[in-house]
Amino acid sequence: MTSPPILIHAGFHKTGTSTVQGVLRENKAALRKLGFPVLLRWKLRPAVDAARGYSASADPVGLAKFGDRVHRIVADLPPLERRGLIVSAEELSGHLPGRDGIVDYRAAVPLVQEIVAAFGARYGAERLRFVYTTRARDTWIDSAYWEHVKAGAMTDDLEAFRNQMSGWGGFPKELDRIADAVAPVPVTALALEATADERLGPAAPILRLAGLGNDALAGLTAVGRANTRLDAETRAAFLAINRAEPDRDRRAAAKRALLEKRTSQA
Repeated sequence: MTSPPILIHAGFHKTGTSTVQGVLRENKAALRKLGFPVLLRWKLRPAVDAARGYSASADPVGLAKFGDRVHRIVADLPPLERRGLIVSAEELSGHLPGRDGIVDYRAAVPLVQEIVAAFGARYGAERLRFVYTTRARDTWIDSAYWEHVKAGAMTDDLEAFRNQMSGWGGFPKELDRIADAVAPVPVTALALEATADERLGPAAPILRLAGLGNDALAGLTAVGRANTRLDAETRAAFLAINRAEPDRDRRAAAKRALLEKRTSQA
């Protein structure tokens, strides 16, 4: 009897990942009954932190730390002989490009190799399947920019950010490098734009890759789109806050206060 797959959704940022994880979280008990326990970011926190650190530094010691933490996480998982597993955390590919000199996902290649080593040693590499959600290049660059404005300290304007990312070749090139690095483990790309009509959004094709049929998907609860872009006025206000407030804590507090004020006025 063939064991169910271990499906790892390891990227990319700003491609519907929050919606995917919302569906997985909302349906965690149901998916477990269907034979697919779920492993999300909060359970992967030590590895996620190390992945981000490595993507910023490219330090081999940081990569070794990431590998060690993934091995420790996998060692604590159950045997899974008759069950599969669905893992989802875009930070397993490192930081969102566009900050700290990071202009692509080159760190994702050594990171995914460490993931294969850890899960493969425990369960066998033949059970592994990787899936990456993607998005059209120019749309993704704009989305990444506004995420940096919202969650970080971005002070450049959008055109400057586009220029900074002008050399980025898009997701097909990133995926070619990843697929070459983990072959023969399968790597599947799922375009966010192709999931617009799915009731479960981008989670639907991911769950089908795990082997769940439409009848099983019909019994799952849908969630609204998560982490959507703020309106233009709020985005502009956040950019102004970033430019006026260098202190991280005060900057975050100012953004929270603005959101609370706008929510109360809605």
